[in-house]
Amino acid sequence: MIRSLGPLPPYVSTRGLGHTLSGLLFATALTGWVTLGCDFAYSDLLQRASSGVAIANGERANVEWVSTVLLSTQIVLFVVTAGLFLCWLYLSRANLRAFGMRRMQYPRGWTIGAFFVPALNLIRPYQVVSEIWKASDPEAEDAFGWKTAETPALVSIWWGAVVVYAVLEIIAVSMHLSSGSSVAKYQIAHTFATLADASGAFGASCAFFVVSGISRAQHQKWNHLVARYAAGS
Repeated sequence: MIRSLGPLPPYVSTRGLGHTLSGLLFATALTGWVTLGCDFAYSDLLQRASSGVAIANGERANVEWVSTVLLSTQIVLFVVTAGLFLCWLYLSRANLRAFGMRRMQYPRGWTIGAFFVPALNLIRPYQVVSEIWKASDPEAEDAFGWKTAETPALVSIWWGAVVVYAVLEIIAVSMHLSSGSSVAKYQIAHTFATLADASGAFGASCAFFVVSGISRAQHQKWNHLVARYAAGS
């Protein structure tokens, strides 16, 4: 729904989009935690194999099949969720002007570009989301006063988990490609992949609360503005 108050730019509610995105993030996190359990099962299989224990073909095939299904599911969820997240983030940033917030450091284009600029994408997405969170606070009514608010730990933890996941995933893939026929190197690569999956699942879980928190805050902020506008008219 698109609405506006007086001369302010229009406000576009992100509640519906936020609920859909939260559902996808929940599914992503759940799949991540299940994948982590599968990682542990595969680690146990590798450990037994390296110790000389005979592994039934059916057992290995089942673990590998489940891993393949989970990986495919994760890829699909990532593509869909990432695309929807960028749309949601762009609209959330655009709404800040509808709230009367001013002196934003990062323009709307950074809600998308922040994730695609090499090196800068290690910190800029966090800065953009942090700014949106603070300016969306229902208690931040002053057009410039929102800048003095502190970034909640949740946003920092979320982005930290995302960066750790990316680094660990790169290490795991690199080690896997260079492991050749070395069982020891393959096990190390799998360990890094397991740590990456843990970070990814945790990051998706945190993202669920980040999205829910901003969407809820913007809805409340808009309702406060509407009530105040109505009272003054």
